[in-house]
Amino acid sequence: MARNTVSRLRLALSALCLFGTDVALGNNSPPVAKKRIGGRAVAPQQFKITINGGAQAPNGSTPALVLPESSDLNRVLRKVTEFFAQEPPKWDDGVRMLQDLLEGKLLSDDALDRVNDPFYSVFSEDNRLYVPFASYCQRLVCQLPPEGLEAYRFLTDGPAREAFDRAARDLDFDVLQRLAEIYFATSVGPEAVALLADLCALRGELARAAHLREWLLAEFPDLDEEKACQLRVRQAHTFALLGDGPARDATLDRLSPERAVEVVGMRVTARKLSDHPAFTPRDTRGVAVVSENPGTANGFSKLDVLRLWEVPFTKPDPYGIKPVKGENARDTRFFFGRRTGAWVMPHKQSFRPGMSVTPLFLDERCCLAFKDHDRLMVLDLLSGKTVARFGKASATSFSTSRSSLLRQRLPATDFGLQRVAAVDSLLFCTVDNKAAVQSNKDDVFPFRNRLAALDPVTGREVWRTPKAPKGQRLFFQAPPLAYRSWLYAPVRQKRSFLIARIERATGKVVSTVTIHGGGTTFLRVPAVPPVRVGNTLIQLTNAGAIAAFSLPHLELRWLRRYEKRTRHQKRPRPSASRRQGFGYAGLQAKALRQWKPSTPIVSQGRVIIAPTDSDALGCFDVHTGNIVWMLPRKEKRGGVNFQEVVGHDGVRLYLAGTHLQCVDIAGGKRIWEVPLSHLPRGKPVGHGMVAGGHVHLPFPGGFYRLDCRDGREAGIAEFPTSTRNEINWGVPVRLQMAGSVLLAVTEAGVVAYTVADDLFANSDGGLQRAQALAATGQLGDAWNGLATLLDQGAIAGSRVDPKIAAMFVRFTGEFSANRGKDGVDVIERAQAVLQRLSIEDPRLLLFRIKCLDATKDAKEIRTLRERIADLTLEQLGLDNETTRKGAFPERNDGR
Repeated sequence: MARNTVSRLRLALSALCLFGTDVALGNNSPPVAKKRIGGRAVAPQQFKITINGGAQAPNGSTPALVLPESSDLNRVLRKVTEFFAQEPPKWDDGVRMLQDLLEGKLLSDDALDRVNDPFYSVFSEDNRLYVPFASYCQRLVCQLPPEGLEAYRFLTDGPAREAFDRAARDLDFDVLQRLAEIYFATSVGPEAVALLADLCALRGELARAAHLREWLLAEFPDLDEEKACQLRVRQAHTFALLGDGPARDATLDRLSPERAVEVVGMRVTARKLSDHPAFTPRDTRGVAVVSENPGTANGFSKLDVLRLWEVPFTKPDPYGIKPVKGENARDTRFFFGRRTGAWVMPHKQSFRPGMSVTPLFLDERCCLAFKDHDRLMVLDLLSGKTVARFGKASATSFSTSRSSLLRQRLPATDFGLQRVAAVDSLLFCTVDNKAAVQSNKDDVFPFRNRLAALDPVTGREVWRTPKAPKGQRLFFQAPPLAYRSWLYAPVRQKRSFLIARIERATGKVVSTVTIHGGGTTFLRVPAVPPVRVGNTLIQLTNAGAIAAFSLPHLELRWLRRYEKRTRHQKRPRPSASRRQGFGYAGLQAKALRQWKPSTPIVSQGRVIIAPTDSDALGCFDVHTGNIVWMLPRKEKRGGVNFQEVVGHDGVRLYLAGTHLQCVDIAGGKRIWEVPLSHLPRGKPVGHGMVAGGHVHLPFPGGFYRLDCRDGREAGIAEFPTSTRNEINWGVPVRLQMAGSVLLAVTEAGVVAYTVADDLFANSDGGLQRAQALAATGQLGDAWNGLATLLDQGAIAGSRVDPKIAAMFVRFTGEFSANRGKDGVDVIERAQAVLQRLSIEDPRLLLFRIKCLDATKDAKEIRTLRERIADLTLEQLGLDNETTRKGAFPERNDGR
């Protein structure tokens, strides 16, 4: 039965060779029931790793990372080595101990401390890249000599085959993944990994499928040549789908040129595979257009920016920071008392990131959710009217007293706290953000808050995480990420960085997994939310490490102590010893001068990070953590440096600082670079964005637009003067697109704009764009835009959204009203557009009557009224619930 299921799966995969796949990366599989493989539970278990975080190195240098390493696991590994080193080697005893360790039978993990679990404890050979202890054990098994491997398979092949047959019959993805982790070196290992890779390909996770096959080809000790050939053919096809031509060529070169392989039922020699249509690399990267003299040809043209609405925050200056010309202030330090290692906090003018807004849909309305410091606001996107409000007005968040630095809210440390996550119909955000009573205990993290789930439709709070006892309090650094029925949020406990797993329905914190402790002298760092690709969660701590976990159980895939400089950059001078007062009273305030906080970027199977404590931009493999490329933040060329990752378009990455630089994500090569010192309104200040094929960089009072293809100057826009004079543009602005609306967000408020010149070319969602234009009084442009959209649908032969057609008819009535013969022309064009879509709407007849003169056109008016009287109930749309709600009938032209 299992083999028949696998055969059907192989047949389905063969279709990929002809049609490819455009399935987006993701994992929407339903949760699996609790299973056991080899005595090891697969279902979620409650656990918690606690380590001694916050250990500080002498002389005030950066503390070393404290990682969840197990002395018991190392002791078992030494015992296994002793068995293998004896004469003759005790293979049976050694491999049995290793397998018991992998299956969780050897060491007890009943306690909360799961550091003895080989899938949570870490191991590293270079003190840079850490892998789960279980992965290292599997690598040891694969390196055994033939007699040792034979003893291992004699012990494990039976249970591995039984478990694989059940998993293959049900195509159980989670169980197959566990089989690959526990029984990789068995005779069943190649079948399990190959089937798992095929399932990943069918789910659209092509990069992960390629990683699994590469792992099998590289690590499995005695892979059959025929099996290896089949894997390489599939691997070459996967690289072609990913658009990676060099990787495809390298894979095909490993095949014998005259070897015949079967592709969709046809025998083809390996030398001809590169010419086969199924192995032609897809154009996923685009073509870089490089100008000989970029950024100087066109000059800036004026862009018309129209205000939709503005909402000032409760406190116009919530952080007590006066307007500044630059981003950073000088380092300010204050101290008293005894000499010891110092803890520091970011200076309040370090990288003022502005607030972040979250677009969402509520009852078919486009809305925005954001935090007015501690109050959560939900607004209608087009009108700016309040839809829901949670929490009380914010209290003053700053103090003039230097001793209160601990309690002071800072723009940099609020980067994660001010974000809102939207999952289905609920909003998730942090609440009760406050500092605890000042303490003299350096091992206590003096901040606390809670996580809340809010329903914007009903206006009620669904749940709030319960208060934890002292010593076990969690500080939520950012809103959570959702996967299946779970939420995952980055948290702090004492001086350790962790990931918490939370029940989405109740808010109960089921478990926490430690990433590391220590790693920074900052008491608080700018936290960023986690990102997900497939069933892999990636978290950057901005305190020395980035880690990848397997969902839903948060088992470690890899952890990397990221590089803070490239190999060509000089090692920074060690910092001198500093002084600190008693407890936290003598905290230092230090300006952050490296990268601005940014969420990790995942694209093309790579994760790109710009840590706030690093002078390097790092690109790593999502599946292994291996470094792909690195770029320095400061170039050797005089004065060239970067501070911001503006964004990406899936193919290229854009960096801003003294210059704007475009970097190829695949190889890390610079495509073009333009200086920003010549801009007419001065140097950009704030956080830009990439949208509509352009890079947008804000300056006080407006923004520049530059072409993504070559950096040429495409336009400049100045924000209209605030009607309330409450929005202060002297502070940095964060630009963000929400549908068709451009948002300028500062610490003082949110203003929504639309750019009339090329609104339709720069954003998605024709209905939203038309509504935005109509809201600004540009009804004619909105009507023309919808007419063009409907014409394009008719040409393409695709079914048009009934909402677009309904909005078009409504705009036709408003646009033609009181325009006489010109209004009749509008209606006739609307009728022609709808007829091409086989849509008839009786309202157009009524609109035409209103445009005609009752005296001169009496005969035509009478004819139109007779036509309306002759319409059937079906034509009037009164015979079914769908048309009464304003929808339109299906097309009947057969297309």
